[in-house]
Amino acid sequence: MPYHVTMAVRKTARREVRLDPEDDRLLDEELQARRMTFAAWVRDQLAAAREARDRRRREQALERLLALAGREAESAPPDPSWEEIKEQLAARYDDFPRG
Repeated sequence: MPYHVTMAVRKTARREVRLDPEDDRLLDEELQARRMTFAAWVRDQLAAAREARDRRRREQALERLLALAGREAESAPPDPSWEEIKEQLAARYDDFPRG
């Protein structure tokens, strides 16, 4: 019986970043302060960017919903006053026995 070895291969991309000495120094300081590797820092920055993008999308969706609700509210008839509601309820339920 043949023996098969299955290996999981993670698909990753390799990037190269060229920095001037000042940016490289600043990056080193940032990585040391956060106690992170460059790869971990990049992943952290991407997660933050993803969160910010998702938050903007939710805010935009909320703004669209609020605008739609505002337009619908403008075109809807006004709510009746409390006195009108009491009159309507009294007229509807006048024939019910009380007490």
